[in-house]
Amino acid sequence: YSFSGDGKQVAFLATEPTAKAKKTQQEQGFNQEIYEEDQPIVRVWIAPLAGRASDGVNDPLKDPSLARPANMVKLEGSASELHWNPKEDKLAVALAKNPLIDEHIMFRKVHIVDLKTSKTTNLNNPGKLGQLAWSPDGKKLAMITGKDKHDPKEGRLWLYTGETGDWKDLSPKLKGHVESMGWLSPDAVQFQYSKGVRSRQAGVILDPPGDARSYENASIDEIIGNISFSEQASRVAFIGHGPKHPPEVFVAKKGDGALFQRLTDSNPWLKDMKFAKQEVVKYKARDGLELEGVLIRPLGEEPGKRYPLVLNVHGGPEAHYSNGWVTNYNALGQVAAAKGMAVFYPNYRGSTGYGVEFSMKGQKDAAGKEFDDLIDGVDHLVKMGLVDEKK
Repeated sequence: YSFSGDGKQVAFLATEPTAKAKKTQQEQGFNQEIYEEDQPIVRVWIAPLAGRASDGVNDPLKDPSLARPANMVKLEGSASELHWNPKEDKLAVALAKNPLIDEHIMFRKVHIVDLKTSKTTNLNNPGKLGQLAWSPDGKKLAMITGKDKHDPKEGRLWLYTGETGDWKDLSPKLKGHVESMGWLSPDAVQFQYSKGVRSRQAGVILDPPGDARSYENASIDEIIGNISFSEQASRVAFIGHGPKHPPEVFVAKKGDGALFQRLTDSNPWLKDMKFAKQEVVKYKARDGLELEGVLIRPLGEEPGKRYPLVLNVHGGPEAHYSNGWVTNYNALGQVAAAKGMAVFYPNYRGSTGYGVEFSMKGQKDAAGKEFDDLIDGVDHLVKMGLVDEKK
């Protein structure tokens, strides 16, 4: 959902009510599921917002228009995201041809809906779609998207200018993947991106007539994501995690650099926990490609002793491991280390976080050199003297 700036309307996503005839059939027992045909189309609706009558604000008793039902916006396709622009006259909506998961992942396109004229403009973003954000003046739209339809992961920061209708890649040479972003002003965007097993903050200042200057913020040890800025961009909030704590909320004031304040402590008992050593390991694949991964050594490791190894392989391959909190329901991490095992999380070719070219290296060769990268990582740990090759 997305609120209009004046708080009087809300745009939201919902399916249409079930047709009366179909509902009657369902009640009579016609409950068969038809493969890839039963998913309902998701629509965009706009409704007035009634306030509290005691305040006399947006009171439906005084303003009958507030009692009207939600109105469906007529759009072609199934919606999955929407954003009201600051001028309150347009919506940015993500649409796919249908609600099937392949269409959602691969072919969602951003559409600008003019609420006054009902005109809809398909922006034809080049690849997979990530986050969208209007500029404070409502004239520009920033988005995280793929470089093209062959790019396996949304990770480029693109800018659409409504006045000219042009696209601009704000991060063409970035050897990483943009994951979240926000506007600092009508002419400045700050973003967070993964760079290998680490994360960074950077920004772009837009210099009229359309040039862009990039800058890098001070790096921090936390693996960060989901950055969000206050209305005047005087503060930034984000989710951060590290080797000894899972994701928590952090905030910082503008200009404080790396001075971040942690707001939450979801697992206070972790301060009494013994943690095994976690480190970044770099190695070369058999064809010379440089790779890296995250290693957790056995707790209480004894010099010269070899240990069993658990190899944790991420899916995708459009994903990657960061040197942060890596223990969860499907990754043994510190639990296995406490049982006397080494645990390795390799970022094999095709992983994100290293730029578009690296993330495409596994294409047309599924489980080929990707698999060799995993074995080469195991061999490297054996050569290090840490891992028992028979375990």
